[in-house]
Amino acid sequence: MRKKISVIHVVSIVVLGLVSCACFSSVFAQADSPVEDNSLVLTLEQEQYIENNAGIDVIVHSDWQPMMYWDKGSQTYRGINIDVMNELSRISGLNFNFIPLDNSKECIQRLANGEVDIMFEHSINNLDAATTTSEMYLEVPTMFVQVNEMCPNGKATVAMPNLDSALSKEVMKHYPQFEYVESKTLQTDHNRLDKITATYIFIQAYDFNVLRSVDSTIDYNIIFTDIRFPFNIYLSPKVDPLLLSILNQSIGQLSPKKMDAIVFEHTTNNATNVSFLGIIKENSIFIVGFVATMFVVFAGVLWLSHRRTKHKLETIAFVDDLTKISTMAKFSIDTPQQLKTAEASEYMLLHLDVNNFKYINNSFGYAIGDRVLIAITQHFTEHLNTGDILARNGGDNFIFFIKSLNGSQLKEWFDRICDVNEHINDILPKRYDLVFSVGTYVISDISMELSTMLDKANIARKSIKGSHFSCIAEYTQLMDRQVEWEKEVTLSMQLALDNHEFEAYLQPKYNLNGEYIVGAEVLVRWNHPQKGTIPPSMFISLFEQNGFIQKIDFFMFEQVCIYLNRWKAINPNHDPLTISVNLSRLHLNNTTLVEDLQSLAQKYGVSTKDIEVELTESLVFLNSELLISIMHRLKEVGFKISIDDFGSGYSSLNLLKDLPIDIIKIDKVFLDEAADTNRGQNIISSVIEMTKKLDLITVAEGVETEQQKEMLREMGCDIVQGYYYAKPMPVQEFETRYIIDKEIIS
Repeated sequence: MRKKISVIHVVSIVVLGLVSCACFSSVFAQADSPVEDNSLVLTLEQEQYIENNAGIDVIVHSDWQPMMYWDKGSQTYRGINIDVMNELSRISGLNFNFIPLDNSKECIQRLANGEVDIMFEHSINNLDAATTTSEMYLEVPTMFVQVNEMCPNGKATVAMPNLDSALSKEVMKHYPQFEYVESKTLQTDHNRLDKITATYIFIQAYDFNVLRSVDSTIDYNIIFTDIRFPFNIYLSPKVDPLLLSILNQSIGQLSPKKMDAIVFEHTTNNATNVSFLGIIKENSIFIVGFVATMFVVFAGVLWLSHRRTKHKLETIAFVDDLTKISTMAKFSIDTPQQLKTAEASEYMLLHLDVNNFKYINNSFGYAIGDRVLIAITQHFTEHLNTGDILARNGGDNFIFFIKSLNGSQLKEWFDRICDVNEHINDILPKRYDLVFSVGTYVISDISMELSTMLDKANIARKSIKGSHFSCIAEYTQLMDRQVEWEKEVTLSMQLALDNHEFEAYLQPKYNLNGEYIVGAEVLVRWNHPQKGTIPPSMFISLFEQNGFIQKIDFFMFEQVCIYLNRWKAINPNHDPLTISVNLSRLHLNNTTLVEDLQSLAQKYGVSTKDIEVELTESLVFLNSELLISIMHRLKEVGFKISIDDFGSGYSSLNLLKDLPIDIIKIDKVFLDEAADTNRGQNIISSVIEMTKKLDLITVAEGVETEQQKEMLREMGCDIVQGYYYAKPMPVQEFETRYIIDKEIIS
């Protein structure tokens, strides 16, 4: 490590701050933008929890910059975590009480005992196994920092606080060239580097900033890693699980722009707050004595230091750490620069997303997912022309800025971009096809804000999101009307529920052999007082996005309980029908889901064995362990369980054998696509044969023709539903036909 003049580093810090301001000016501007309306849609239990809890106790540290610290000037606690908690409070309505405590062991002990509710862990130590953590709200780069000379044998050692933590194990796996040692010093005090005998220490970027502030004259050698340090909220095992669900929903609503502004405020922006005059005064004798002779050296070192610092900063800010292409910060600088000399409609933006990419992460692991992203990025860059710009917008989202293409040219470009199989053949199983959704916007108004242009491309992408095939959609003004419709729905949905505008429809299910009714599926319809009947396709996906679907699901479940109770009184001597109710994936976060459903059934005196809970196939890939646990609990209290839309996604037959289900519902789309060919019929036949071996019941959805019915009968399908037998109908019509007229077969 080399010593340098402290004044040089002061100037460097100021320069770093100015460069940072230039790089992130758009983010800085966003910090002053109006507060977004991202309030939560909460369950009744969550609302009651917030109302009944005057304050959630949160441990804060007085000297953990920039995450949280005591600010002497304002006499308040400040920092990234403080601002995050304030933002979560605004979103959720939770109130947080900040309790100062700096002793790490005491913090953990008080959290375990339930004396406090929440803390933030600022090392890579493992907390008690019983402690639960929220979803991640921030990731920070990590690095190896050289603190001693290399060992004589050339073997570099790395000191870490805890070799047994998950993060430490990941580091050791990715960087096996180092030898790792555990350091108690790093567990308690990162600043006592004189006690470290290893060559490097492993540290996250924010702790390194604090390290630099202790002695800015040291020029540390740094090696950035590909591993990010995750920041989560740690909860006491004594707290109500509702708090975790509220925090996770609130974190999900955190605006990326708001998070960028918070981080900017407490990191880059604070770099300009160094007391330059104070440092000058402190070193005045040294400066006066050597200023003449060292001026040229000073200027040269300053220039080199500025250049190196600027390069490091630009690398972090402008280069995506995984794919090595531009970040959105760089895209936000380069694109407006190109548009300054552009003509209207000369360029276009494209927002590309890999459909169901989370299935790859969940099925094959995040390491494989990262390799896929790197491979397809290389493919994308191979098809860029001069002047094109490509950036990664986080996760599996990419933004292209290219010359405008007409219909046939755009189709050709899209086909080339989607042809990635040869790049991923050695990563994913053979014939595993990635599916892309691309939204495009031709920039007709070059003076428009870039964020607005990106919104339009994103609106087009969302219009086709979820397709089973790669699709491309161009932005139209009609899509703007769709956005307005979504706003209207969001503002009116709770009032509609309160005014009983949502109505249950029932579609009968028939035993295919005897062709008699054995049950029904309950479906929701919206009878709007001005707009009439609104089909589910116009609001269900939106309810999934904003969380309101949970209230709808519980409303429909309660309606089913009411109907079953009434039918039992009408036909006490007949076996009751089994009614199936759909449950959204969002219910996986509800820790009291099974108890809530069982309580509703008991309230109306309904047997749980008469209710079938339908879960979509895609749920299997979100969190299979949690899903299987919930399924077992549903089965324990008597509910039947079915997997809906089987065949619509990427079904894992191996996982299917482990699911405690009773019924598989073959998706209508799968039936339509397969029934017209011998190969398709063989596939359906194999699925039915497989379910029988697993002792499961098969239900075919969307049966509309005599031909389909007979084909399914020959294959051994058990139950069918579809327009061939009956369309979904209001409950009154269903009762008249099947209950009062006693069509139910005992």
